[in-house]
Amino acid sequence: MPADKIVLFVDDDPTTRKIYETQATRLGVRAIMTSNPTEAVAVLKHQLPHIIVTDLMMPEYDGVELIRAIRENPRTRDIPVIVLTYGGNLERVDTAGHVGANEIHDKSSCPPDKLFARIAALTAQK
Repeated sequence: MPADKIVLFVDDDPTTRKIYETQATRLGVRAIMTSNPTEAVAVLKHQLPHIIVTDLMMPEYDGVELIRAIRENPRTRDIPVIVLTYGGNLERVDTAGHVGANEIHDKSSCPPDKLFARIAALTAQK
């Protein structure tokens, strides 16, 4: 994956963020790490990443609402979004697809190397 690509990660779990940040650094990818959708929306006002990877289930403001906000904004609507979740609420998973997630993966079956391969594939399409 080219080092000029910027990936915005949104996850409330600090361990998960650290794993993705470590993998991004190892691959020479610029990663912006946020712990919630509110921070992500603030970042998007100043920085347009090539792709967004978000957790689905987060307190207060979840991944579905973040995807809606991304798709409603003309500046961000075309940014690919990958959703990662631990199964959980199948209705929310379905809704994430309907509101515009490009891909949805279960965290337990999507290790960092697979995730970054999907990131590379989606950003190559742009």
